Amino acid sequence: MFLGNLDTRLASLLGCSREDIAIRDMAVRQSTGEVYLSVMRGRGFDAIPVLLKIAADGLVVDVPLKGIPFA
Repeated sequence: MFLGNLDTRLASLLGCSREDIAIRDMAVRQSTGEVYLSVMRGRGFDAIPVLLKIAADGLVVDVPLKGIPFA
């Protein structure tokens, strides 16, 4: 999997600048090669947490948490 320009790709997906992206954690699902990122969009108290998935083919998508009883 190629993750070049990841900061630019995440900023584009989240509609903000690269400087407003902070990757806080990462986990890899070994059976599928999917990478999960815990990302903060923005800074300080106004930052918004986002969970993203990078598929084995490099496609980055938002992981919706709506309807999840707790996370």
